[in-house]
Amino acid sequence: MPLLIGVPAETVDGERRLSVVPDVVKKYQGLGAHVMMQVGAGVPAHFRDEAFAEVSVVDDALSVFGEAEVVLCVQPPTTASIAAMKPGSVLLGML
Repeated sequence: MPLLIGVPAETVDGERRLSVVPDVVKKYQGLGAHVMMQVGAGVPAHFRDEAFAEVSVVDDALSVFGEAEVVLCVQPPTTASIAAMKPGSVLLGML
């Protein structure tokens, strides 16, 4: 079963960075991983959802945190997001 990498939208006011860019997503996919993103996550960084080929798009951050085995973020997640993470999953970001 492939690794599922999740990318939630950043929620801190003024945050425009994204934890992953389309070229890196392609590299993860080339290694056999699946990537899921929250709808619109790339918009503040000027990436439309369409820029991320073959990525599963979900409506809310809790779905990303609840399903992904690895979650990529820039800002620290909320306590609710952390609580939604599945046991054994990994959070990578600037904490």
